[in-house]
Amino acid sequence: MRVIKYLSLLTFLFLFTTRSFTQIQERSSTYGLVHTPKGNLHALIIFVHFPDEDTTNWGKWKYDEIPDFAKPDNNSLFSSEINQIGTKDNLSKWYNDMSMGKFKFTADIFPESIPLKLKGRQSNGNINKEIFLYIDKQYPNYDWSKYDQRKNNPSWKIDNSINPQPDGNLDYVILLYRRKGMGGLAAIQGGYFPLGNYKVSSGYTSVRTNTNSEGLSDLFIHEFGHNLYSSPHIGIANGVLGQYLRGTSAWSMSNATDRVFYTVNAWERWYLGWTEIKYDIVKPLHDTIVEIDDYITTGDAIRIRIPHSNQHLWIENHQKINTFDRHRYLKNAFGKELTNPKKGIYMYVENISPARNSIHSFNTGANGIRVLHPEGNHNFRYKDSLYKEKKWWGQSVYDFYTTTANPIEGYALNHVVMFDYNKDGHIRYNANANHPRSKKNEGMYIFSLNNQERCSWTGEGLAFKAGSIINIATNPMVLPLRKYNQRERLMTSAYLNGLSIKVLSIKEGKSKISIAYNSYGINQKTRWSAQEIIFQADTAYEQYANLELNADLTLAKSQTPAIHDKINGSYNRSTILRIASGNTFEINKDAILRLTDSTHLIIEKEAKLIIEEGAYLICDKQVALLIDENAIINNNGEIILSKKTQVNFLNDAVSQSVVKPISLQEITNLSNVKLFKKYFLTPNTALFYKGKRLKDKDESKIIRRFNKAQASHKKFTPKKYIDFYIDNKKHFIAVRGRKFSYKGFTYKNPIFK
Repeated sequence: MRVIKYLSLLTFLFLFTTRSFTQIQERSSTYGLVHTPKGNLHALIIFVHFPDEDTTNWGKWKYDEIPDFAKPDNNSLFSSEINQIGTKDNLSKWYNDMSMGKFKFTADIFPESIPLKLKGRQSNGNINKEIFLYIDKQYPNYDWSKYDQRKNNPSWKIDNSINPQPDGNLDYVILLYRRKGMGGLAAIQGGYFPLGNYKVSSGYTSVRTNTNSEGLSDLFIHEFGHNLYSSPHIGIANGVLGQYLRGTSAWSMSNATDRVFYTVNAWERWYLGWTEIKYDIVKPLHDTIVEIDDYITTGDAIRIRIPHSNQHLWIENHQKINTFDRHRYLKNAFGKELTNPKKGIYMYVENISPARNSIHSFNTGANGIRVLHPEGNHNFRYKDSLYKEKKWWGQSVYDFYTTTANPIEGYALNHVVMFDYNKDGHIRYNANANHPRSKKNEGMYIFSLNNQERCSWTGEGLAFKAGSIINIATNPMVLPLRKYNQRERLMTSAYLNGLSIKVLSIKEGKSKISIAYNSYGINQKTRWSAQEIIFQADTAYEQYANLELNADLTLAKSQTPAIHDKINGSYNRSTILRIASGNTFEINKDAILRLTDSTHLIIEKEAKLIIEEGAYLICDKQVALLIDENAIINNNGEIILSKKTQVNFLNDAVSQSVVKPISLQEITNLSNVKLFKKYFLTPNTALFYKGKRLKDKDESKIIRRFNKAQASHKKFTPKKYIDFYIDNKKHFIAVRGRKFSYKGFTYKNPIFK
C-alpha cells in the first residue's frame, strides 16, 4: 500500500560536505564520491526510537523494537551475505541488478533499537552524538571490524573497491529515526563519532522513517545516489526545476519516489561505470540502423549527440523482464490498479554530464533529464476549480485541457504544468537545485486531461511503438534542453536540427532503430511557437543546411507560459524564426507558411528564402519581416501581407536584439518600392493597376492606396477587405475576402476557404 500523501511535497535533502570539488584530470565519476560503486560494500543499519515522543505501535511494528521486515538476516531491506543476493527483491538485489552484478551491497541490522529521550536534543547532530555514546557504552566489545573494509571517501580520485584496506572509519552507517513521514539526509550530521577503536562519519540518516520497507528503500536509493556521485535531483524530486522552466517525470536514483521505472537510467549506468554505451552516435557519415535488446537485463542503450549542443538523446528498450522494470506503486489510495508503463522504446534528452571526467553535477545537472512523450507537446488550459482527490492521496488536482499542438514550447502529459494558479500576477519559479522551500515552483501534476483520468507520473503512454517517427516536423521533436534566464525572462534559443529517429521494429524483445542527421523536410502539418527558433547548420556536420517546407507550417505565439513574469500583459513573447546566414528556407509547391500573432521572420545576410511556384507565404496580425539587404529572396509563389505586416530592409537587421522591441517600418510607409520589388516580385514582373502598367513613381502610391483600403475602382469587391495581393503573372490586385474580382476575372482564393 502506498502511504505517501503528497507527491509534490516529498522531503529529500542533500547536505553538502566541505570537500573541494575542483576538477582535476585524473578524477572519474566511476570512482564515486563517498564510495566506489563496485565490489562489496557492507553497511550497518541502526534503528532509533524516541519513547518520550511516540510510544504507539505502528501496526505490527512495536515502538521499541526492530520492525519485522528488518529482522531476518536476509530481510526486505538488505541481504547480509553476498550469497543471499537475489533471493529477495530487496536493496541488495536492486544494486546488484542495476550494476550488472558489479556492486554487491549488503548490510546487517544492529540488534537493538536504540532508545533515546530527546531532552531538548532536537538537532540531528546532537541526536546522533547520543546514539553513538549509548552504543559505545552498552556494547564495549562489539566487533566493528567487518564494517570497515574500505578507505572511505575516494572523492572521484581512486577506486576504493580494488585491494580495499580498512581506515578505522566504518564504511557506511544507516540511521533510521522512528518518526512518521518521509525525509532523509545523505549524511550523518555532527562530524566524527567515536565507536570503540573506530569512528563514524559516513552514512545516511532517515529523519522520518516510512512504516514499510518499500518507502524506506525508495528514500534510501535517492539519498545514496547523492553519496555515490553527487546525483542531481531528477524527475521533479523536491519540486526542483533547476535552470529550466519545464520538467517531466523520469527514472533515476535521485528521482522523486514516484519514478516511472524502479530502475536507474542508462546515463547513470554508464556514468557510474556499470555499463558501456553500446551505440554512441556522434557524427554518422550516413543513416544508421542499430538493434538493442532489453535495457535492464543486457545494458543495451543508444546515446545520440543532439546538434548545436553537448546534450544527448538516450534510447532504452524496456521489455519488463526484470522485477524492478515497472512503476514502484501498483495501486492508488482506493486500491485500484495504476496504469504501469508498457513494453516499448523510451527516450529522453540528458543534459547532466557528457563525460565521466565531468563531475559534481548536483547544481548544473538538476532536472537535467526530459522524457519525451509519444503524444507530443501541446498548449494547455485548465478549469479554474481546484479540488482534492482522495484516490490520489489528497493531491490537489486541476482539470486540464489541450488546445493546439506546441512541440517546441508546450507541455506533455508527463510534464509538471506551470501556470499562475493563485492569480497573483506571476508564476512562482525557484532555480534552487536542492529544495526550493521558501518559494516553491508553481507547477501541478496532471491527473485529469480532456475529461479523462490520466496519470502523469506512472509512465502512462510513454512507450514508443514500432513505426514511431521523430523528426523536425513531428510532435514531439528532439531539441536540446533550453535553460531559463530568470532575470531576463528569456529561454535560450531553440536550434532546429535534422535528427530523425525511426523505430523500425520490435520483435522478440529486440528493437531496430534508424538514426539520421540530415532530415530537414517538413512533410506534415505542424505549428511552431518559441521565443526564438533558429535554423542553422551545425558546422560539426555540415557548413549549410536547407530547410524544406512541403506542408502547412504555422508560426504563432505560444499559448503556454514560457516566462514566469508577464511582459506586456502576457506570459509569452512573440515567436521568432531566424534563418541564419548562409542557410536556406525553401517553401515548395502547395506548401503554406503562415505567420501570425506578431511573429517575426528574420532572413539574415546571405541566407536564402525561396518561394516556389504554387507556394504561399501568408502574413497576418502585425507580423514582422526583417530582411537583410544582402539576403537572397527568390519568389515564384504568392505572398499575402496584411496591412499590419511590417517589413524592414536594413543592413543591420540581423544584429538587432530580439529581446528588446524592434522598431519597424510599416509597408504603408515604404518609400523604396524598387527594394520591395527586388524581394517580393520575380525579376521580370511589373505592377499593374486598372490594366495599366505603373511607373516607379506611381507604385509607391498604389501600394499605400491598396493597403489603406482606399481603392475606388468599382471592380474591387468587397472594399472593406482590401489588402494587397501580388499575382506576379497578371495583375497587382487586392484580396482579403473569400473571393474578389478584377477586370472581369473572378478569383476565389483557396487560402481563405
